[in-house]
Amino acid sequence: MMFYIFNIGVILLVGLIAYWWANQGLFSSFLHLLCVIIAGALAFAAWEPITTGLLLHGNKFDNYAWGIALIIPFLVFLVIFRIALDKIAPDNVSFPIWTNYAVGFPLGVVAGTLTIGIFLIGAGHIQSGRSLFGFQGWQRSNSTGKVTQVQSAWFPAHKITSQFYSWLSVSSMGALGGTSTPMQRCNPELYKQMTLIRDSYKEGTSAMALVPDSVQVNGVYICDELRKIAVSLNFDAKAQDYGEQLTISSAQIRLIGSTHGQGSPSVVHPENWSQETTRGRGHFVFDDVSHYATSVPGRQTAQITFIFPALEHGQPKYVQIRGTRVNLSTVQKVEASYSAFAGVSGGEDTSSEFVGGGDIRSAIRIDNRLRGLNVGTNQLPGGIRHIDRYFSEGEASISKGGDRPARSLQIQGIYETPGTRIVKLDVSRTSPANIYGAVSREAGNNAQLALVDTAGREYSPIGYLHEKTDSYHIKLAPSRFVRTIDELPSLPSAGNQTLELIFRVTQNVTIAAFRMGDVTVGTCNVNVPPAL
Repeated sequence: MMFYIFNIGVILLVGLIAYWWANQGLFSSFLHLLCVIIAGALAFAAWEPITTGLLLHGNKFDNYAWGIALIIPFLVFLVIFRIALDKIAPDNVSFPIWTNYAVGFPLGVVAGTLTIGIFLIGAGHIQSGRSLFGFQGWQRSNSTGKVTQVQSAWFPAHKITSQFYSWLSVSSMGALGGTSTPMQRCNPELYKQMTLIRDSYKEGTSAMALVPDSVQVNGVYICDELRKIAVSLNFDAKAQDYGEQLTISSAQIRLIGSTHGQGSPSVVHPENWSQETTRGRGHFVFDDVSHYATSVPGRQTAQITFIFPALEHGQPKYVQIRGTRVNLSTVQKVEASYSAFAGVSGGEDTSSEFVGGGDIRSAIRIDNRLRGLNVGTNQLPGGIRHIDRYFSEGEASISKGGDRPARSLQIQGIYETPGTRIVKLDVSRTSPANIYGAVSREAGNNAQLALVDTAGREYSPIGYLHEKTDSYHIKLAPSRFVRTIDELPSLPSAGNQTLELIFRVTQNVTIAAFRMGDVTVGTCNVNVPPAL
């Protein structure tokens, strides 16, 4: 719901701004657009110096500094230019009414788009959770842990604004200002950063900023054979989240390549990392949204090496961490065996392997009961419905434990429609029907999930049951189905959570296989008997 409100709100605000200035006349619309463009350019130019030079001090205000340092200067510059132009040109120029709307309205749309775009980019850099008013944009995929586009805005004012000022920074404004660090080269694809920087620990409530002098570069290493780039960084206590422990997601750090002229630099996020643990140095993969590069609890510093894929063009120029840009001056070529790349070609990176096609009978349960779930009909969240004490449709998270409800009120399981049985398939990381890791890479995120019977008929999941340490999350969508892995929750690679897909299968058929797109995850020969 919030996603729709966000999109409708952006369109309405841009439309209202355009309508207002169209009513003021073509000349006023033009002058206001001029003020917005210049105010935005100055705000973006002052953004990094104000934030990193004045506002970041390693306290909780840091999580609001980037957003405030963009929005407030923009408003100040805009007010100053509006007042100045009103003094210089106090009288309007008369044009025919049709001209005001035919030309003034489009000018107002441009001004409104840039204004709302700047506000959205600024708001995206203010801590409030993983999403921005329900909009997630670019974040880590729940299925693979890789940075990807999760949602697209109906009217991407933030993207238009980012691309416009990036172009301006290497064209007319860049030439006029004579800067050697234009926005397009130093902070490219800013519209992605608006939501990437929010993808932090504890559902986006962890640190979103980094004090510049809290990180030092130990070395930058390129391995042409592996097509990898390693950046070794040392973080001190000021980089920790509220003085507790450092946590960095792969969405919050990116490598920016060098470029010249008006070209856009290559940008990549890390795939692996190595760090100290309580048991020595370990190597890890950013293959799940639960994975973060961290410091050892209680230690003041952390030395972490991030492994990036090779850049499409150019040499590593900057590493940007939570918005803070760090120069990379010395780059060293290394062999594939160099310790900075240990673990990249080892067993933890299974991108070249494929697992699947085995016997999955042990992962199948023909049973509509929900074991261990103690909840009554009078305790259910509003998002899920039931028929005769059996869940029928909706979504809810239910805590484990608690007092057992009265027998007459206790939820019994999942509703079976006449002529069908509920079939549950364990697809967790430790299951023979595991769909994560190598299987998902082989099949792709858009591959359709389906049980297949001996006659070739397919059955899509009507939902899932996700069991965590302290809760269950159940989703049932029998009219829409759960079709792809992107619609499923992520599971940590440690394998300490379980996920069961829920199918509604016709009685008296024999299940032959489970497929993910063109990939056969596993085979079986399981008969679905009629209900007792």
